[in-house]
Amino acid sequence: MPLVAVSRETHADKVWTRFDNYGFAARRQVVPVVLAEVAKVSSTMPIALLKDGDAFVAVGLLSLVPDTNMFVSADGAWLGGYVPAFLRGHPFALARGSDGREGILCVDDSHLRPAGEAGERFFEADGTLTKAVSDVLKFLGDLEQSRAQTRAAVASLAAADVLKPWPLEAAGDPPRRFEGLYRVDEAAMTALPDEAFLGLRRSGALPFAYAHLLSMQQVSVFERLVALRDQLARMQAAKKPEPAFSLGSDQELFF
Repeated sequence: MPLVAVSRETHADKVWTRFDNYGFAARRQVVPVVLAEVAKVSSTMPIALLKDGDAFVAVGLLSLVPDTNMFVSADGAWLGGYVPAFLRGHPFALARGSDGREGILCVDDSHLRPAGEAGERFFEADGTLTKAVSDVLKFLGDLEQSRAQTRAAVASLAAADVLKPWPLEAAGDPPRRFEGLYRVDEAAMTALPDEAFLGLRRSGALPFAYAHLLSMQQVSVFERLVALRDQLARMQAAKKPEPAFSLGSDQELFF
């Protein structure tokens, strides 16, 4: 759904609703991740790098199958452990304005309701943001700050020439390859001259690199998620209670 900029003129007489499931992310194959959360992400899903023009961006892999998020069940439940911050900010996001200015608070317009309906206000009577919206704005600001740190860390790894293609395939007949992924070449990183390695440490790239390398073993999570999703579908068809387990949960708002 379209994002619209939050303003007193437009939203003083509107309320917004919180999301109650992750159906909005059901077709995402990747999700942006940031340096502040990579230790937690690495325990839940593989972390990879994707080319974005001349740069690389850090992402968590949600599936090896296009248009399918294996961490989201048919009814929108999150089946994994840690939920990446990018998803937890929904239905809000920070956007760049037409003048290049960053930090414009936007909201998914499908979560807007007229005043008087169930929901939360954007503004107090004096025109200031409500505490709920202020908390979201701070959360997104922290997220954006960590995203900038992540870009710098990943750029250092790219400059050190330790990023290599990472071919991954989804089982099938024929198998489907996830094109365009990159990984850190641990051997190449270890073989760097001392000064180059220290440069990675100074840029904050090492914590990201080690979390990424640790996360690579999480590729096997997709097989377990396929089995879990199939089990849930069978139980839903039989109208039986859902199993009392998942791969964990983490609903923290802040890092």
